[in-house]
Amino acid sequence: MTRETKSIYSMVLVLCLAVQGCAIEPTKMTDIPKDFINGTRVLAVAAVAYKREEIIKENVDKHVITGWHKKLMEAGYKDADIVDGSEIGGFTYAYGHNSAVGARHRGMYLAHIEPALQGQVHEDDIVEIELRTTPSNQLVGIVKRIFRKYDDWGDCFWHHLNYKGIFPGGPYGPPQGIWLDCRNIENEGWRRECISGAPPTGPLGEKNACVSEWRKKPPTD
Repeated sequence: MTRETKSIYSMVLVLCLAVQGCAIEPTKMTDIPKDFINGTRVLAVAAVAYKREEIIKENVDKHVITGWHKKLMEAGYKDADIVDGSEIGGFTYAYGHNSAVGARHRGMYLAHIEPALQGQVHEDDIVEIELRTTPSNQLVGIVKRIFRKYDDWGDCFWHHLNYKGIFPGGPYGPPQGIWLDCRNIENEGWRRECISGAPPTGPLGEKNACVSEWRKKPPTD
């Protein structure tokens, strides 16, 4: 099964524009997950690659990359390690509690691509990002592996909140949301982690589904 053709940015835009007048708010990097263990990996869809100048001068998407250069230095990287395309943003989910606000909440991780993988990661690739904290408890992501290529997602897909017009609530419309989902990867050590505070899947949603991320704990041996 091939992936859906829309990129994560397109998907978020569609969610946001579902109700006229909705605006996409600045994206912020996802906070450190609850009960975090250094070395935890997360699956994310590569959405944007930054140029070195953008990272150094912080002159684009400031809400996302502000302070990223400093975090990399604290994590032990050198200024010369930052080159065009070595820093990416990856998305895992997007949701809003009603149609009027669109995709206000988004899971987004910044990550550094190690030299061996640089030039190989493309938009809409699903990547494994290793998460680590710096001495000052800042979160840094490192792309460790391409999990699925952009043109063949296999059993991975964008999962949608499933209201389909059935919503008995207020005048602002049903919740909106998408998240990266994959089938049959639990045997590889991946576990679905539901996002706290996200809306329910919906009256037509699959049993036990939730807005979520796929995470894998680091090896214990």
